[in-house]
Amino acid sequence: TENNQQLGNLLLRFKKIIKPPQQSVIKEVIEAVSEVVGVERNLLKFEYNVSSRTIYIKSHSLIRTEIMKKKAEIIKALKERLGENNHPVEFI
Repeated sequence: TENNQQLGNLLLRFKKIIKPPQQSVIKEVIEAVSEVVGVERNLLKFEYNVSSRTIYIKSHSLIRTEIMKKKAEIIKALKERLGENNHPVEFI
């Protein structure tokens, strides 16, 4: 279990390094926002910057306001879904 060259340890190491693809994060953001805010999925539009871990809200201003009100809850839900190091940290 302490050997770094075991396959299981190698996979755990890569899980820490590799970030999820942009579309996977956007799908999880849409799911989390629709659950927390209660908005239909087809009304939600986002863009995601992988390097800065920032979500850009491209939806209507009324929806954007509701998302910003519950931003902390959404980020908490995303942290549970995507992990500590892979979740978005900011909504703009």
